[in-house]
Amino acid sequence: MIKMRFVTLMREVEQIEHVFWNCAVAVAIWDAVFKWLQVSRVTIFHSGELFTWIGDYRVSANRRKVIEAVVCTTLWVIWRYRNDVVHDSGKMKKDMLVDSIKEFSFLWFSNRFPKGSVCWNL
Repeated sequence: MIKMRFVTLMREVEQIEHVFWNCAVAVAIWDAVFKWLQVSRVTIFHSGELFTWIGDYRVSANRRKVIEAVVCTTLWVIWRYRNDVVHDSGKMKKDMLVDSIKEFSFLWFSNRFPKGSVCWNL
């Protein structure tokens, strides 16, 4: 099992691009999320590119809302996991991150939109 290191040997400043897009754990998470969303994997180097891609992606408005919710949740879960590793609290399990993304995305989405106004179907 790979332990995610965010500050290389504690000598280098952490790069946000590495945390969200380049480290092995983040890449694996994004691969799983894109597969779950049934979207081709997109190479992203920073958050601005991700949100530009979402805006340009040709899908229905409903599907775009679902993708946005999942993407924001994914960023949040990666950051929470990063904090868990850096502060060594050990509460989050790497094997459960994608399941957490699915669960939190659904909860956030279903509470954000009135029942029946937007469909969660992927």
